[in-house]
Amino acid sequence: MLFIVIHQVYELWFKQILYELDSIINIFSNNKINESNIGLCVSRLDRITEIQKILIDQVSVLETMTPMDFLDFREFLVPASGFQSKQFRLIENKLGLLQDQRYTYGNANYKSYLNKIDSNEVQTSEDADNLFELMEKW
Repeated sequence: MLFIVIHQVYELWFKQILYELDSIINIFSNNKINESNIGLCVSRLDRITEIQKILIDQVSVLETMTPMDFLDFREFLVPASGFQSKQFRLIENKLGLLQDQRYTYGNANYKSYLNKIDSNEVQTSEDADNLFELMEKW
């Protein structure tokens, strides 16, 4: 139960991070950026940083599981893995992680672990402007 709760909480926080990133990307996609929007972007980036701290802190709760606790339900997760988190891949792409900067898992493209619909959505985010590129243009 603990692992599932932690996983679901991660996915909820990922959704919030994506909301914040989309807002910032939208602002920086404009040819002209209003000065008032800079403060808004900074506050949203600060929020993302605080969320990431929470995500990291949650690992200590997960560490209270014994190996046997984990093994008791691990068989129900197979073949699932963290590589199947569409939202995590969207975050990576929106921040600007490029294909050639990725580590491979099982010598496969990172999108190969996603279903077709999710893979298409992740590909769309990979093809779109990302925060890194937009910040460089600014």
